[in-house]
Amino acid sequence: MCIFFGALLAPASKRPLPWIEFLPPHHKLVALSSHIQKVNKWLIRIDFNQKWYAANTLEISGGSLPLEGRGRPGRSTARPEKNKRQENDNQDIPRHRRAGNDSDVRPSPGILGGVTLGYGSSNISGVTQDITTRTFDGRVEVAFGNGLSFGARYDRIDASVDGVALDLTGDMIGLDLGYAFGNGFAVGLYNEKAKIGIDGVPGSISARSYGLEASYETQGLDFGAFYGRKSSDLLTGVDMNDYGITMRYAMNDQLELGGNFMRTRLSSGGSSVDFDMIGVAGSYAFSDQWTAFAGINRASVDLASLDITTIGLGVSYDLSSMANFPGIASLELARTDLDLGGSSGSIDTVRIGFTIPFGANANKVPLNSVADSIMNPSHAVLSSTVLSAF
Repeated sequence: MCIFFGALLAPASKRPLPWIEFLPPHHKLVALSSHIQKVNKWLIRIDFNQKWYAANTLEISGGSLPLEGRGRPGRSTARPEKNKRQENDNQDIPRHRRAGNDSDVRPSPGILGGVTLGYGSSNISGVTQDITTRTFDGRVEVAFGNGLSFGARYDRIDASVDGVALDLTGDMIGLDLGYAFGNGFAVGLYNEKAKIGIDGVPGSISARSYGLEASYETQGLDFGAFYGRKSSDLLTGVDMNDYGITMRYAMNDQLELGGNFMRTRLSSGGSSVDFDMIGVAGSYAFSDQWTAFAGINRASVDLASLDITTIGLGVSYDLSSMANFPGIASLELARTDLDLGGSSGSIDTVRIGFTIPFGANANKVPLNSVADSIMNPSHAVLSSTVLSAF
């Protein structure tokens, strides 16, 4: 150790170093190894007890690095490479996935998203037949670098009941256009359409939502709110409004939390019915490969005394280190409890998924999970409830 420190304090001409920089006012010398990508592991700090180090240049791999001033702490003209988390957070990451930035939080040009193919098996209490579900969930957001961003999502579920010939299908497509001002505030427009039908049966039930959304982000904490209108071919003459608040917080490189509260209100003739949903979720990365995730939400209808509670717990494994392409395998156990006027039932579900992410620092929580339906909800209570349960 003493020999190592002595080498650092030797004259510059005898000790080529890839990086040396002063950090005033503490007068510390920072030496980074040539493995810059591992800066967090190789960072070395030496306190000179207020003694100034005088030098004009330091030898660096055959060249020289000028230092500001002589006989006083200075800063080199080059800048240390950011750690991996900070670097990725400002590249190709839309506002709801980036850590905070004090100066300008506009996303750089790029694409972020993913696709999850899912399969689930559900058992309903008191019923011998199981429900088999096949799901497709896709999401993409494109940032143009000038504050503008465009997002799209598509979710599909095909459900079949053992012994029943007809299959139930559900689709939801969403589009949004946003603008980030660069000071943490962002605004946007959204449009969503959800549809439910039965294979082989003409016609379907659909609903369309459109509205405004806004968000504020600072230091990894993101608050959002939205308000919109809804129309349905089933409920003519009924006014329907969607509104809610969302929150996400990236505590560090490993832990991320999220939550939301949403309400869909149906009103006609002076009376109204509220569909409410509240949920919390989180994910924790144990390593570069393993990530655990969990979520719980509760949906309720005040008029019918109906409560639907879904909880999910799962793990995912990043296969990119074993293959030549990105891929994430996941397993989740979920349970949905239904309570209607004192009568209750439950649905136990096992889900598996395979996710193909794209973009820098893509999320490792599968898109077919309870946690994702809470941290990245749709703008309607009914569709978010279905996505959580199945």
